[in-house]
Amino acid sequence: MDIVMTKLIYCGAGNKRFAKIAIECGLEYGARLPNKIYHAPYFADQDWQNPNRQRYMAAVRQYRPALATVLDLEDETQLTEVMSWAEEVAAYVTEAVIIIPKIPVIDKLPHTIQGRQVRLGYPVPIKTESKFAGRPLPIWAYGRRPVHLLGGSPQAQLTLAHSLNVQSIDNNYIMNRAIKGMFFSGGSARYAKNRYFPLGNESVFGDVLIDMPYFMFRLSCINLVAAWSGCKATIRYGVEADIPHIKRLSKQYRSELGWVRTTSLNRGINQRTLYVAEYGRRIVGFCLWHKRRDNISTVYDIAVDRAYTRAGIGRALINAIPGAVRVKCIVHNKANAFYERIGFVMEGQDSGRRNPLNVWIRPKVQNHANET
Repeated sequence: MDIVMTKLIYCGAGNKRFAKIAIECGLEYGARLPNKIYHAPYFADQDWQNPNRQRYMAAVRQYRPALATVLDLEDETQLTEVMSWAEEVAAYVTEAVIIIPKIPVIDKLPHTIQGRQVRLGYPVPIKTESKFAGRPLPIWAYGRRPVHLLGGSPQAQLTLAHSLNVQSIDNNYIMNRAIKGMFFSGGSARYAKNRYFPLGNESVFGDVLIDMPYFMFRLSCINLVAAWSGCKATIRYGVEADIPHIKRLSKQYRSELGWVRTTSLNRGINQRTLYVAEYGRRIVGFCLWHKRRDNISTVYDIAVDRAYTRAGIGRALINAIPGAVRVKCIVHNKANAFYERIGFVMEGQDSGRRNPLNVWIRPKVQNHANET
């Protein structure tokens, strides 16, 4: 199958902590310029309501993002002005200029400008928000032109990816929902009123009293990455009630895992280093890990229910671990192919207590590969 690289971008300025969490979870950082920002942006967006070309271009020139939008193309008389913006932005971006056509002029837009790709911006409608920035053109009008999805809900963006050649998305919807006590579940939370965004008190977590928005936002980032990598399950922190289910699941891999100790699972729960994959109310995978002093995280145990293998769950559990990750795998275990497939590099071998082990390392979160 062909691999389409879809960049996932958290677009939000003004809150340093949300930005830090998003980056730790592997999302790129984007912001509307020239607002105050905390990291060099991968994606720059102009203020479509109050465009100020001089200030915007100065910020784009300063930060030189990979992607940058230009003035919205809302009327054919604007074509010359919009292309002038695009020519100027193309001198500063490293990857693509995003033109947002809201009228049927796509056939008049170039595919490249100054060697930079022209990517078409598709504004994703949000029914509940009245200040939506205009209606997009029909999906068929975009053909196979590369597309950037502007805002909208994660579920709407994922649906559009079946019809459009989506190469990047930006999203702050998950932040807005996190502030209201909801987290993005990927759609498998069928026990909740909104299966895509359950409330904390509808889930196993109950009422989260400390740092609730940031707790929910991190879960949303983890599951946004999981959903775009093809995982249908919800990835979340483990809780005490999960332990019997993890124990039963681990028995499927007794020869590989040995005995998974309850004390270790409880420690992972307390330190938030135990992830579980949940489909509906069923635990279909888990990963126990530990962050070392050198900031490299070591995977102790990982398993996916044999009835749910090849469903992107193992990749999603690994991707939920922030930063660099190291894992050891018995030399002749077929899981070695899995680690190589999801972006790990073999660092060497370890003699092991019983069997020789391959040592694999992933230097950063690999969260943009989307198989089509």
